[in-house]
Amino acid sequence: MVHGPLVALLLLGAGVRRAERAAGREMGARPVAFQYRALQPLFCNEPFELHGTDAGSSEAERTLQLQARCPRGTAMRAELRWMPDLAIA
Repeated sequence: MVHGPLVALLLLGAGVRRAERAAGREMGARPVAFQYRALQPLFCNEPFELHGTDAGSSEAERTLQLQARCPRGTAMRAELRWMPDLAIA
């Protein structure tokens, strides 16, 4: 089996990279919240893909819905919220 928090970390990393591209610059998005829930296990040597969709935004925050999917269905769901225009020093 694949360690669940490792899958969550992969989802977080992919979500942050997507948020940075949406902000149009590197390090242009700062995560403010990340939640995940494992739905079923992933097994070693089993292929899986990371997917993300925009789930809404306001002036202060944007949200991504993330999923880790395997041939058997969705293995993990996550939500990433970030502040798009915050300068990071």
